[in-house]
Amino acid sequence: MLIACEQLLREMGFPQIAVDPSCTNCVEGKPSEGLSTTIFWGLAFGIETAAEGESLWHWGDNGVFKSFFVVRPDSKSGVVYLTNSENGLSIARQILTETLGGEQPAFDWLKYDNYDSPGLSFSRLALQKGAGAALQQFAGYLTSGAISEGTASPQLRPLPFCVCGRTPRTE
Repeated sequence: MLIACEQLLREMGFPQIAVDPSCTNCVEGKPSEGLSTTIFWGLAFGIETAAEGESLWHWGDNGVFKSFFVVRPDSKSGVVYLTNSENGLSIARQILTETLGGEQPAFDWLKYDNYDSPGLSFSRLALQKGAGAALQQFAGYLTSGAISEGTASPQLRPLPFCVCGRTPRTE
């Protein structure tokens, strides 16, 4: 029985299919950019390869509850990160950098906004000072070139652009 468990664990960590780099929840169609050479799905885990070696990872997104874990079997290190906040993963990149270092291709693929992104800054300012102040700041970002119409937060992309009279880029 122990041998079967070891074989199953090895199989769970073996890449079964490469992901489409442009889409986290693709279920139809062909990959727009070809398949990833660094991010894969195994049996139960995601698998990423980077300069630091291979990592097993998974994430959860249940509305206001978010989670992410990554394990590096070769170095016997990892991080489990659980939040009860809709923006809980906005500091995950910094946590992963401080704890594990190196690249995190899977987390990049998930496309969660960083805490200091224009989209989350827009949300915070809208809640603190109202929509007018947030839209004014967002329009300033567009005018100065600090952000482009294709780089705003995927979750917030349509709202500020529509109010500013622009059309966001679709993915």
